[in-house]
Amino acid sequence: MGFIVILEQKLQVSEQRFQHLFENSPYSVFLLELNGEIIDCNNASEIILKIKKEQLIGRIFTNIFPDPSKLSKLLKERIEIMKKGKILKPLELCAMV
Repeated sequence: MGFIVILEQKLQVSEQRFQHLFENSPYSVFLLELNGEIIDCNNASEIILKIKKEQLIGRIFTNIFPDPSKLSKLLKERIEIMKKGKILKPLELCAMV
């Protein structure tokens, strides 16, 4: 087996593990574009927010929270820190849907 094939297999296993963790996490997890648009969320997000995934995807993340201006500032700060390669602890938020 070639080196590239081995790397592709390892990548596939890694992607499967991520997908499993993402879908089965008891915590709400969102994947966002840098502009804050929701591109994906896990099943827990639907359950916790009581809204279907299809209704969340495409919305701006900050718009589903009570005070979007404060949240928007916080997320922008976190994005800038992540752009510098730093890893941040998860952020816990309460939504208003």
